[in-house]
Amino acid sequence: SEARDELTKILIRKLTGQSRYEGNARLVRNLIEKAIRKQALRLININDTKREDLMLITKTDILHSLDEVRSV
Repeated sequence: SEARDELTKILIRKLTGQSRYEGNARLVRNLIEKAIRKQALRLININDTKREDLMLITKTDILHSLDEVRSV
């Protein structure tokens, strides 16, 4: 729920931003894809990965994906 809340905040900021291209679907897709990659990197060092771990994207995953999207 923290990740969902953070993603919602990011999208609201982007949609109310000055550029009309700030809140497009490509941004959402890129954020989600990068968050999934961050999740994979986070889980790679966990020996006993559970199903719940594989299904959970954290707030940190979202924030790190935002950093990557900004740098592109």
